[in-house]
Amino acid sequence: MKLLIIILGKTLLFIDRLNNYARKEYRKTLFKKIGNEVYIGNNCTFTEKNISIGDFVSIGKLCCFQSTHGEIIIGNNVMFGPNVHIHGGNHVIDKIGELMSNVDTKKIGDDSFVIIEDDCWIGACSIILKGVTIGRGSVIGAGSIVTHNIEKYSIYTGCPTQKTRRRFNELEIAEHELCFKNNK
Repeated sequence: MKLLIIILGKTLLFIDRLNNYARKEYRKTLFKKIGNEVYIGNNCTFTEKNISIGDFVSIGKLCCFQSTHGEIIIGNNVMFGPNVHIHGGNHVIDKIGELMSNVDTKKIGDDSFVIIEDDCWIGACSIILKGVTIGRGSVIGAGSIVTHNIEKYSIYTGCPTQKTRRRFNELEIAEHELCFKNNK
């Protein structure tokens, strides 16, 4: 009996893993654009129709990328830790006489773009809000809240984010970009 339970358990675990894989592969077909070698962790939430993802992107589990009307654009070679949130919009909060949850019309500017350029690392539990561009080669520390544009090749941390330091000096940036261009 114990052997039968072990075999059944292993079979169910295999079926569950296959189901998760098939679900993630199907969801990839719903994105506006999705590149090659994109990994999506378990239990993520997306508004796929407004999201473009480049090549070699890794998205950790429990991430939430959503924007009703604004576009979320993710470059190549970007890494997201678990539980990263990207929100490209806001709820309408200034309608007198209507509950916020009942307002279904938005004004220009309620939603906006979010752009994450190539070679970025977004740490676990970070939140990125509308209208933000994260420059190429940047690092966002875990738990940070990004409300403004991030300079390329910089490390930002905190709530709200503040520049911690440059990732490379100017000479190192030139060398890094030369290697990056040669590896394409």
